[in-house]
Amino acid sequence: MTVRAATTDDLPEVTALLAEAFQDDPVSTWLFPAAARRRAVQPAFLGVFATLAIESGGMVSLRHDRFATTVWLPSAQHQPGEDEHFLSRFGMMTDEETGRFRQLSELMAANSPDRGDHMHLQLIAVRPDRHRMGIGSDLLAHDLAALGGTPAYLEASSWLSTALYKRHGFEFIGRPFGPEPRTRMYPMWRDG
Repeated sequence: MTVRAATTDDLPEVTALLAEAFQDDPVSTWLFPAAARRRAVQPAFLGVFATLAIESGGMVSLRHDRFATTVWLPSAQHQPGEDEHFLSRFGMMTDEETGRFRQLSELMAANSPDRGDHMHLQLIAVRPDRHRMGIGSDLLAHDLAALGGTPAYLEASSWLSTALYKRHGFEFIGRPFGPEPRTRMYPMWRDG
């Protein structure tokens, strides 16, 4: 498997892959309830995170076959929702969607760990027709090796995905949280 650091030139491919992978994600369906709207807005919405990672010294990894990508943000980067400048990047959202996103961002900020410098796995995406083939696991292993001894944090957006992260040394921290009972995020930490 060949993986490379994505650049701004790769953002169209990265954002298309992120949008495809997150089309039916529980958090995405809460944030953008209508499937057609979600399909239309998610490339731009998720692209903000990939752009922010590249701009902030984070990491966006892309497999050579374009089957999977990851988006990592440094912990020093402010948490989503902390200021209006951050929210201004999301002009593609309606007022209602912005309100939902603000609510979600505040929950994520309130539940993020205070454990010193680390990298935050904001997004990991595998093409839906390539699930359960070890592609995401291989990419995650690559990224964790690239991080060296840097601790890592993530919020799993489904219970099913937590098994993958546990296999890579992540452990649950805190309690699951979310904007409603059907939409839960599972905070997980991995020491470096």
